[in-house]
Amino acid sequence: MGASKPSHLDDAVASLEIELTEDEVADLEAPYTPRADFQGVSDDAEPARISARIGIRPAAA
Repeated sequence: MGASKPSHLDDAVASLEIELTEDEVADLEAPYTPRADFQGVSDDAEPARISARIGIRPAAA
């Protein structure tokens, strides 16, 4: 979803000035589980190309 009001853009731009501590970043990232299953990719070689580009290992098939 995108910005639906000018104030949303103002808030987004203002957020660029926020600096988080390492602890704050860790707290925000803690519940995140990266997905590397590449759902919807039909070319078997594509997960390897994507993984190499973003620096992760694809999930074992």
